[in-house]
Amino acid sequence: RVIGQKRAREIWFLCRFYDSQKAYNWGLINEVVPYEKLEETTVSWCNEILEKSPLALRMLKGALEGRDAFKEKRKPKFNKFKRLP
Repeated sequence: RVIGQKRAREIWFLCRFYDSQKAYNWGLINEVVPYEKLEETTVSWCNEILEKSPLALRMLKGALEGRDAFKEKRKPKFNKFKRLP
């Protein structure tokens, strides 16, 4: 859905390797960083996420699971998320 059916078929049928810039342009990845800065960028993103409300993040994860279950026409499995008071 992110790249459309035509592009998805191209990827599956041709089995080509695509560089990071093309994947970025197609919307398959969020950011292109040099390999030397990969860990630094990852840690930076993680620290930014950790600044957010844990409750809000937990609810967002549950909502995404519910959305996926709806799209896949199955019952959601919310029991994998801890129920905290």
